[in-house]
Amino acid sequence: MLNFSSIWSSQGNGGSDVLPVLRLSYHYLHPELKKCFAYCAIFPQGYLFRKKSLVRLWMAEGFIKESQEGEEMEMIGAKYFRELVSGSLFQWSSYHHSFVMHDHIHEVAESVAGETCFRLEDHAEKCKLCQKTARARHLSYNCGIKKFEAFHGGESLRTFLPLPRYLPYGESSETNNVHLNWLPKLRVLSLNGYYITKLPHSIGDLKHLRYLDLSMTGITCLPKEVCLLYNLQTLILKDCSRLERLPSKIGNLTYLRYLKITSALLEGMPAGLKELKSFKH
Repeated sequence: MLNFSSIWSSQGNGGSDVLPVLRLSYHYLHPELKKCFAYCAIFPQGYLFRKKSLVRLWMAEGFIKESQEGEEMEMIGAKYFRELVSGSLFQWSSYHHSFVMHDHIHEVAESVAGETCFRLEDHAEKCKLCQKTARARHLSYNCGIKKFEAFHGGESLRTFLPLPRYLPYGESSETNNVHLNWLPKLRVLSLNGYYITKLPHSIGDLKHLRYLDLSMTGITCLPKEVCLLYNLQTLILKDCSRLERLPSKIGNLTYLRYLKITSALLEGMPAGLKELKSFKH
């Protein structure tokens, strides 16, 4: 892999001399790294991300699998991440101990991702939603979406990822009408920042779901159908200040590896958590 730290000063006019070199570096990445790198086109330019959070998304998408030698997915993902950092495809940002992609590198990620990644970045693009999601696999957005029926025709979506930090004030997606039957193949579902007080029972139909983020929502409990998400790896409940309890059968989530809960009103944790062999304490 080429290292680009020494060539940013020779970008030429608008970076046109650098882009072919960047594409060449992508060409020589391992197939697994190509998928991980292209996936980052789901983020806007200048988006700050953290290593562990991105690795969990890669895991949920199936880009990382445990090795035959028993090396855990988190370790493999961290190794992939270090390779992309060492090649200067990811750059360290001192802001909140995070990382960022240089704009030109982000352009390469967008190019190789093609139509598999779709970012909805303003209200004017909402008219393209049905057309784009019919081909997209991974969707992110930073403007309010209040009607989930807008995703009708996007049955092949694997990722539904709002980016709350980019939502303008007053544009939070306030809805309790979360209809998930349009999105049967989801692996990553985030409702982070949605003003919802409950999840529909249909959450249990998302059999492929591996990553569920309900942070900063108004939910008071999780429906028992959450315990039917047998492939779930990551469950994030940060700043759920009204959350009172977890389902008693959460121990059924045998693949659950990561559970993050903050600012909740929980009286205790279900005993079944102790029985989860994959759980990372």
